[in-house]
Amino acid sequence: MAWSPDGGSIAAGAYRTLRVWDLDVPAPAPIPVATVRGHEAIVKTVAWSPDSTLIATADVENNVHLWRAADTAAPVRSLAGPAGWAVAWSPDGRTLATGSPDGPLRLWDAATGQLTATLGAGVTTP
Repeated sequence: MAWSPDGGSIAAGAYRTLRVWDLDVPAPAPIPVATVRGHEAIVKTVAWSPDSTLIATADVENNVHLWRAADTAAPVRSLAGPAGWAVAWSPDGRTLATGSPDGPLRLWDAATGQLTATLGAGVTTP
């Protein structure tokens, strides 16, 4: 799960689902403002872009999708190939890093979804 950088929302991954709660909506208990079933596998990580407009999700089968926070009807884009199940945004929001313990770290152009760099192999445990 992850807080939006503006602090007004929280997003969490579940079985094959992304849920987003708007914490600025007054209610006894916040309810999801979006429930997205866009993955075929368990959503492992969720990360907000620094400007709170995009949400990156990654599943255990190394699929990564980018969603508009304001309109989660369909992914803005899906990253090609096995991208990884961990995601993190660069501070300027232009680059998305993906990876998994047994694979390389990959850097993607967030605007185009193009792979821009592959950094070494993943760390393996004995």
